[in-house]
This record gives sequence, structure tokens and C-alpha cells, in this order.
Amino acid sequence: RQPGERGKIKMQPSKKKQGAKRNTVQTISKMTQQRIERRDRNNKIRQAKLQRQIDNQANGFNCDIDIQEAIEAHRQTEDSPKEHSAPHDSKINVYVRKRPMFVSELEGGEIDSMTC
Repeated sequence: RQPGERGKIKMQPSKKKQGAKRNTVQTISKMTQQRIERRDRNNKIRQAKLQRQIDNQANGFNCDIDIQEAIEAHRQTEDSPKEHSAPHDSKINVYVRKRPMFVSELEGGEIDSMTC
């Protein structure tokens, strides 16, 4: 150093720090791209649900879209119906309510479902 150049030393970042900085920038870019893809995917799902809701209203169905989708998914994975057993053969009895059962429920737009 020359006299009078005090405090004017330029520090060069080490190669290790440059590599870490590059990795951080790449990570941020990757996260940004993933966020954009996630938002696009969620927007498509929202649009499909909205279209389904519009279709349901046009067909006179009055139901929650999420419940309707859950019922349809369950029906696709359900095994063949099991044989019934007599009530006295088990300690637990299950009672089922099926809807729609009456004309007024059909006119109200209820979807075909069963609850236990």
C-alpha cells in the first residue's frame, strides 16, 4: 500500500462465496418458477370447479362441488358391494340415509348420496 491509500483496499469475494451466491440465485429462480407453476395449476382447478358449479346449477343440482367430487372419487375406487349380514350377527349396526329419496328432494337439486 502506498501512504494515503488507507481504507481504499478493494476486497475480492472468494470463489467459494461467488459459488454460494450463484447457488442462491439459482434456488430463488427455481422457487419462483415452481410458484408460477403451482399458481397456474391452482387456477385451472378453480376454473374447473367454477365450470362444474355452473353446470350443476344449469342442471338443477344444489350441492357442494367438493363433496360431489369426493363422492365420485370414492365410487370409482369402491370394491364390489359386500354381502349383508343379519343385525344380530354383529355388535355394531350402521344405519344409512339415502338422498334424494322423495320428489321434493329431487326438485331441490340434491345429489345422489348416502350418509351413515
